[in-house]
Amino acid sequence: QKYLTTQIEHIYKHDALTGLYNRLGFMQECEKLLTGVRKNNITVTVVMADLDGLKRINDEYGHTAGDDAIRTVADALKNSCPKDALSVRFGGDEMLVVMEGMYDEEDIRAKIGSFLAEYNGASNRPYTVATSLGILHVQGKEIAHLDDALKKVDELMYADKMNRKKRRIE
Repeated sequence: QKYLTTQIEHIYKHDALTGLYNRLGFMQECEKLLTGVRKNNITVTVVMADLDGLKRINDEYGHTAGDDAIRTVADALKNSCPKDALSVRFGGDEMLVVMEGMYDEEDIRAKIGSFLAEYNGASNRPYTVATSLGILHVQGKEIAHLDDALKKVDELMYADKMNRKKRRIE
């Protein structure tokens, strides 16, 4: 009975496709993390990832390919961030990671890029899995509401997406 309860709780709090937290599970765990972060004024690193070209992948190769691309970005985040990071599938193809501590932005980008490059090189898929990233560092006492940090990191991610599109056009 205890095993089944644990399994049900896991299903209730996690996204079935990616294994990341769903919003409900994330909000519960994140509030616990932020309580300590605020109290001790610890820096938090927030990463927002958005899969590039999901609509094209879905339209040209089907939703199974789109699901695979979403799963791949989730795996890239899981493999590039610390094990105790809180990772959530925030929307259809948007994922968010909250990590206690200051992590180097270029190191995060390089690890995720390397993971995706290795995947793309080995997958033999007719499409490339890529992601735009927003990365933000916030002091614990500056996090009155998580929504403020989410808005800022979303803006950074969107700017990265626009820069990536612009580079492809030029």
